[in-house]
Amino acid sequence: MIPRSEIDAAKERIRIPGLWRILSLPGEPPTRDGVKFCSPLRPDRHPSCSFDNDCKLMSDWSTGQHYDAIKFLGEALGLQNGEATKRFLEIANGHQLSPSEHIVPQTAKRTEPRPRPDLSAIKPCSESDLEQIAKLRSIPVTGLRLARGRKLLFRYPDLHHGPCWLITDDARRNAILPQARWCVFPVLPNR
Repeated sequence: MIPRSEIDAAKERIRIPGLWRILSLPGEPPTRDGVKFCSPLRPDRHPSCSFDNDCKLMSDWSTGQHYDAIKFLGEALGLQNGEATKRFLEIANGHQLSPSEHIVPQTAKRTEPRPRPDLSAIKPCSESDLEQIAKLRSIPVTGLRLARGRKLLFRYPDLHHGPCWLITDDARRNAILPQARWCVFPVLPNR
């Protein structure tokens, strides 16, 4: 069994940004805590990770995973905890990675286009919809009529919530109103 003090000393010598560079993972790691960045361990379009504890820990807020250097190495190389610990100590003590251990970036381009969402259920709001929204949200009906007229306010059925309203803006950012709660959704394509 490897003494805990040896593992802790190795984690002091090599922190996650250094390990990231040694493994040739995609992207450039930040060198300080609290800076958000895209995960080097999975495809990630938006920054969802950050370092803590002087770059000795990494949190992936998108998946809920938290990594120390050993778990980070294990995830990157596909190793179990015992193997990852041994390999981490070897790297921290100056052993080089074999060419097969260098990571191939996971940012491969998609070969087929994504299927477009079915937007056929989205319809303009009726006058009764406008009155219901106005009552629920204390919004003047005239403003809702204006949004409907500018094609910014719609209605659609939802299996879980019943009738929902979709409001967007000129930048095509969207939010829905199931019953009486607003939820923000990604951009809808122009129709």
